[in-house]
Amino acid sequence: MKDATIPGERVPTLQASSLRAHERRVCRTLDARGQPGLGEALVRLDGTVFGGNLRLDSLYAVGGEGVVFLCNDLSDPTARLVAKLPLVPFHKPIELSSNFLRRRREQLREESRNLEASRSAFLPVSRGLHDLPNTLLDSARGGEFALPDPVLVMEWMPGFDLDVWLARVHRSDVPVALLRRNLDRVAVVLLKSLVDLEDRGFHYADLRPGNLRMMGRPERRIRLLDAGSLVERGDESGRFPHVPAYLPPDLFRRRQESGESIFPTATTQAVMAGRTLYEVATGRVPLPGKEIDRDALKESNVSAPVGDVIDGLATGSFTDVRPALRYLEKRALKRVALPAPTARPVVSTASVSATVPTAAASLRPARTPTPIVPLTIETAAPAAVSSPSAPSAPSAPSAPPAPSRDEPPNDDILPPSPKRPWWKRLLGG
Repeated sequence: MKDATIPGERVPTLQASSLRAHERRVCRTLDARGQPGLGEALVRLDGTVFGGNLRLDSLYAVGGEGVVFLCNDLSDPTARLVAKLPLVPFHKPIELSSNFLRRRREQLREESRNLEASRSAFLPVSRGLHDLPNTLLDSARGGEFALPDPVLVMEWMPGFDLDVWLARVHRSDVPVALLRRNLDRVAVVLLKSLVDLEDRGFHYADLRPGNLRMMGRPERRIRLLDAGSLVERGDESGRFPHVPAYLPPDLFRRRQESGESIFPTATTQAVMAGRTLYEVATGRVPLPGKEIDRDALKESNVSAPVGDVIDGLATGSFTDVRPALRYLEKRALKRVALPAPTARPVVSTASVSATVPTAAASLRPARTPTPIVPLTIETAAPAAVSSPSAPSAPSAPSAPPAPSRDEPPNDDILPPSPKRPWWKRLLGG
């Protein structure tokens, strides 16, 4: 065990055989991006030990400016972590310079500072910034090449990237009622996360489904993935990571025509939230510089109040996500009663519940007086017990109690039984 803590040493990974297929997929993705050979170079870092008790396990994902590895804590086998390194063309060392390395490393250090400063429950939990002796760099070149790489270690979040999840469920036979509950939850939690970050002094600039994570049981949460998208409010440095399809159309056209710098603002973020939620509601990716198809939104699988909010955000009726969330909550309150608060510790301002109407109330052709069941959206802790007066120890076997009309239906994202249809394992029901 002592040898395994030597910084920079490469040791065999325990799960290399089971993860090799995933690494091959990452390599093929990089080949498709026009970066053949980069994935194979990055895989050579598998097994590198750093930070005393941390080890890179296997290549997990590659973004525009960072590369992510699954990471093991040698002192805690139960910890599930990822490690993010600055991405540079390691496969083409002739194209590397000290200045380029310095910029990429500083970007990762800024991401680490923002993640620590925000401490939002909607972002990954940071395990700190560490140094990694990068054997892919020629230290004999001096300068930045002789210095270790910064590595940001964070919690690993299970589940599905939201864009992948949406592409699947919108083309499936998932019952509309079940799909609507989950889509409404995504909309509410996304707005809550943006309000939470605004309260902490940040905008989430690169807002899109690919940067959201649908997590399974027991969390049943939607989380923001990339802390590199955090930009401090009022930052005029010109740093604005984004994907053009989610920019406000007028801002996209202005940038295309004049090349002027653009900055993240509350108004810009509100429109980007609307365009992101348009994809959530319809399964259609918005087109760069084009307004959303409002007719498609009317026929989407979200409830009527959520659809109204998405329309208002995407068309600029809201100048901030905060009034949009208040509007949605008021509409929900008029239609359903809020559930009684449960006795649990409050982790942050994000750990609150919101209510949205279920599909039974939102199906436009139906006019039946079916009672509306409130949907409680949990963002931090697992579901609490159904009654505070329930005994703590199991009693004699008895018939299961009849479900209460005030309880939300079972909407677990990842039920465990492998024999059920895939959408039931994904969404419940």
